[in-house]
Amino acid sequence: MISHFIDSYLNPDAIELLLFCISCAGQNKNWTMFRYMYHLFPIKKRFTKVMLTFPIRRHSYSECDKDAGLVNQQFRAEVPSDWPQYFEQAQRSSHPFTVSKTLATT
Repeated sequence: MISHFIDSYLNPDAIELLLFCISCAGQNKNWTMFRYMYHLFPIKKRFTKVMLTFPIRRHSYSECDKDAGLVNQQFRAEVPSDWPQYFEQAQRSSHPFTVSKTLATT
């Protein structure tokens, strides 16, 4: 999703990328995310600065946290294309999610 946003929506002249993670284990707070940022920064030379911010645990109760609570934690996606349908089902009583389908990249 981050790659799609960068390629499709972010101004090509942007030289800094600042990301705010909500400090949840499922929010890409792992080595894969750091490797991807490394790819964008010194390898691809897309940005001059990449900064990830992780707030202190249990101190970031945002609207996003409340919406994520609607998602059943038992759901296991087999493939990424399973997610849009699942998020659409998770919002039957309210509509916190905007589900946008994107093309898969290899």
